[in-house]
Amino acid sequence: TSWSVIIGAVALSVTAERWWVTVVCLFCIGSQQHALLILLHDASHFRLFRRRALNDTFSNIFLGLPHFVTTEGYRLSHLLHHQYVNTEKDPDSVRKMGRSDWTFPKSRIAVYGILLKDLLGWGAFEMFGKLRRFARQARTRAGSHGPEQTYA
Repeated sequence: TSWSVIIGAVALSVTAERWWVTVVCLFCIGSQQHALLILLHDASHFRLFRRRALNDTFSNIFLGLPHFVTTEGYRLSHLLHHQYVNTEKDPDSVRKMGRSDWTFPKSRIAVYGILLKDLLGWGAFEMFGKLRRFARQARTRAGSHGPEQTYA
């Protein structure tokens, strides 16, 4: 499982005492964090467990909170994305609109800059900030009439 790989990679990194082992472990951890966030996406559509309370509790504990996001917060924003794809009400489109990192095509030097930023971990700090703003904006936009349906 993803958590086993993460725990094993952390243990290996701490005990190996080699910098390059830590770098390899960081890539392994990152890939498994991505897998957990894909499962969070599925949980936002109530697809992990039939019982919604169990779905959200499990998802929050093992998938969302370790990434500083709740299933409910992600769901609000994500379902708005499904409801208003590529419009001014789509939180994903609004978040990317006018940003140079979402303008394509890119020059080779720009691609290298993005890669370097991610290799140095800066992208993770930016992502955590974006996730917090993302959930806050979704709660504000959804108000009391948030989408309750599940969209595929």
